[in-house]
Amino acid sequence: MIPEPVQALLSHLPDEEVARRLVCDGDRRYLELGPDDLELRERLGVETDRLGPQTVVVLWNAACDLPVGGYLVVDNLAMGRPALGGVRLTPDVTPAMVASLARGMTMKNAAADIPFGGGKAGIVADVSSGERKRRIVALFAQLLARYTGLYNPGPDVGVDDEDMAALAMENGLDAVVSKPARMGGTQIDESGATAAGLLVALETLLAQAGRLSALPKLRMQPPIRVIVQGFGAVGANTARLMHAQGPQAYRIVGVSDVRGFLFGGDGLDVPRLLELATTDKTVSHEYYSRVLALQGMDGIKFSSARDDLLRESADVLIPAAPVANYVGLDASSDPSMVLDRIGRWRVIVEGANTYSAAQEKRAEKRSIERILYRERGTLIATDYLSNSGGVIYAAHEKLVPTPTELRFPARLRGNRAACERWLAERGEAFAELAERRRALAERKRDAVIERNITALIEGLSADRTQLPCDVAEGIAKSRIETQRTIDGLMSDQFVIVPETASIQSVADTLKANSTEAALVLSDGGVLEGILTRWDIVLAVADRRAPAALAREVMTREVVAFRPRESVVEVMPVARRHGYSVMPVVDEERRVVGVIRLQDLIAI
Repeated sequence: MIPEPVQALLSHLPDEEVARRLVCDGDRRYLELGPDDLELRERLGVETDRLGPQTVVVLWNAACDLPVGGYLVVDNLAMGRPALGGVRLTPDVTPAMVASLARGMTMKNAAADIPFGGGKAGIVADVSSGERKRRIVALFAQLLARYTGLYNPGPDVGVDDEDMAALAMENGLDAVVSKPARMGGTQIDESGATAAGLLVALETLLAQAGRLSALPKLRMQPPIRVIVQGFGAVGANTARLMHAQGPQAYRIVGVSDVRGFLFGGDGLDVPRLLELATTDKTVSHEYYSRVLALQGMDGIKFSSARDDLLRESADVLIPAAPVANYVGLDASSDPSMVLDRIGRWRVIVEGANTYSAAQEKRAEKRSIERILYRERGTLIATDYLSNSGGVIYAAHEKLVPTPTELRFPARLRGNRAACERWLAERGEAFAELAERRRALAERKRDAVIERNITALIEGLSADRTQLPCDVAEGIAKSRIETQRTIDGLMSDQFVIVPETASIQSVADTLKANSTEAALVLSDGGVLEGILTRWDIVLAVADRRAPAALAREVMTREVVAFRPRESVVEVMPVARRHGYSVMPVVDEERRVVGVIRLQDLIAI
């Protein structure tokens, strides 16, 4: 059945528009909104700009006894196909939230220099574990199967590596990323892939601090005092890795989780925190009840008001909680802490995903950075420049494909027990695959993050009017634009007519679809020509219409492109010929989509 929040959202759309776009595949339902459906997207709270989104989908299972449904947003495919991004499972996930997260993945994947676009999915469900959750995830995987060439999921809030295993058992090992090691996965959380990248970002900043003459306070003497907001996989691994470098390098002075925070100016006992951390990623209350309440506070502060940790000062703040706005201008955006109450930090390395595509939120972030960076001298390493370690690891599950002999046979798909037996029988081969992917990903992660942070420093040094978020966005967008290919702009909405269609019928079709041109295909579906309104005007003037056939009037020398051709290279050709619609074809000249001149000009 459709989840109630999804049904409520659809009620904002005109029934006739939903009916016209709804795709039914057995029990599965898909409402697909393309780039031209701007008004309907806006009603769902999704903003559209020159980068995307390319596709917005509301999807649900109409017949099962569980409420299964949610949203998929493929934002941008300029860097390549498919889009990579996590699946979020919460009761309050919305299309606007998914779209904003998808844009963040577009920026992150571009900054990470991986050949994949950005996307995100959201499952509307109020369940955290157990067989019910497993069934919902598996059924949602069946919904996503339609889009495996367009989007491959990884984990996000409410979803873990075992849920990715369930998705892989439904859709195939190479249709999912961040799988468990027994599937050849890179184990992003267990390996500390994102946390280690944050450390690379911080150490690169500190090594190059002298280049920013405007921020003399960046030159810090060890041990560097660090606050970590959030003690989940990223936060806990960050604390662990910093502690491993010794007390003379870093000192973790504050941590927080959903139940409170701990702060001690002389440092916290990180091994004890890691030992006490529960399966639901909380440690503050456990440390208080099992250590502080028995042995005395000993200079360590505990509070159940978790967000008050951000009122404490340190050299470095690492936001690693699933909170996009850890600092806000005021309370209206429900931040962790308002700007005028925060502590003092010299550096912020954003481990949490903080990017938002919404104009008002971007404006607020710039205002906050203007105060933090220019007035208080705090340097911010933007999220997608510093926390891309996880997605780089995930991408290597695509860049190093699963060997054919290790892939699930089609007959095993959806049979969890059979898939687990398949994995166990090939355990050694999958372990070797996982290690090969992990080693390549580690080298890539360290090189990319060091390069990105160096580019951030260079950008701020070259133009002192720039803010860190401005420079970061420029780094990501420059890669998107220089590598952008036309399949990211391609539309699957076009008119085709047979060679034997009469000019009168073609004219009627163009009028009914409000379009300028029709593609003329052979009986085998191969592109033979294009027939525009102007061609019909000429046929009328020559007194050949309306009885003439499409093949007699069409333009046979068609300007056609391949999906992976560069926008930069296609633009002058398209301008020179001036067609409003141009076909995109595969190797056999079968039409896979069209691009419009106005879309090329717009970027």
